[in-house]
Amino acid sequence: DEVLALSAMVTGGGRIFSIVDEAPRSTFHPAIGGKFFLIARDAFNGLVLWKKPIEDWGWKSWGARQNIRFSQPIQLPKRIVVRGEGLEPGPDDEVRDLNGVTVMPGNINAHGHLYSTLSAGMPLPKVPLDSFTDILTEIWWPLDRALDAEAVYLSALAGSWDAVRCGTTLIFDHHASMAAAGGSLDQVENGIAEVGLRGCLCYEVTDRGGKGQRDVTLQENERYLQKLADNPRSGIRRFCGLVGAHASFTLEERTLELLEGICSRMGVGLHIHLAEGPTDREVSHERGWPDPLDRLAAFGLLRSGSIFAHGIDLSPADMEILEDRGIWLIHCGRSNMNNGVGRAPVDRFPSRCGLGTDGLDD
Repeated sequence: DEVLALSAMVTGGGRIFSIVDEAPRSTFHPAIGGKFFLIARDAFNGLVLWKKPIEDWGWKSWGARQNIRFSQPIQLPKRIVVRGEGLEPGPDDEVRDLNGVTVMPGNINAHGHLYSTLSAGMPLPKVPLDSFTDILTEIWWPLDRALDAEAVYLSALAGSWDAVRCGTTLIFDHHASMAAAGGSLDQVENGIAEVGLRGCLCYEVTDRGGKGQRDVTLQENERYLQKLADNPRSGIRRFCGLVGAHASFTLEERTLELLEGICSRMGVGLHIHLAEGPTDREVSHERGWPDPLDRLAAFGLLRSGSIFAHGIDLSPADMEILEDRGIWLIHCGRSNMNNGVGRAPVDRFPSRCGLGTDGLDD
């Protein structure tokens, strides 16, 4: 595996301690090595408290000991390889006293919206919110139309700090910024990367802004995926991508065709809200369309490795289809409760399932 920029992290006493390689991303030659620092930050605001260089660290040292150029030694907390009481260190192992803190693998937010980070404290709309559609049209859609490139970056940066304070190190982000769509996924990546986390990014395609805005959002998905494909990295990648879409009820048939085209060309899955309460199905029926899952199937969008969020209004047969197609279904319990859309039947979820925040928590 390739060395990560952030190779270790623990928390304790209101502080976050991490080992970070600040060398350029493209620096992989063992003769050059990295620029490793032990950094302490305030766990509540992310401010650097102190930073100390680590001289005997990096690829030269590890390669000499292990004869593996780009691999971290087994004792690094990139992976927990053994656990238990009374463990004895090996002759080459370094022992550090962590003062009783808990060390565990990082959490994964399998469906998030970093663009909503700055909504905390935002005043409520003056009109009643009687339905899920009202929440979308009066809160979230006006917010994503108000974001510019700087706000996109700052939202991702602040949201990533919130995430790491909760022990989350990988975010599957479902982004939207209608007035600043072009290049927005780079801004999200920059915000996440500055904190040292990893991300799987996509842009939320929708027809609610008309054909022109739809095309811009389709292009942003393909542009970002092509950027990743043009700069391949071995080992564990810090960033990858999916094709994003809002939900079936805001997508025209031609748009579904175009989404499938990008998925096929780039060899990736789809990240979409599915059956987030009955609205998805009811609006689809009002427009003469089949159920959302059947509609996605008809356009070839039930792709293995896809991420479908919520799944509240799915039948047992629908769950079997997701299982058979290798699709991940993500439970966003706090968001479901906040929006009053219903309780997901988590006892029937497919084996590939996870937890997401839908932008409500970190």
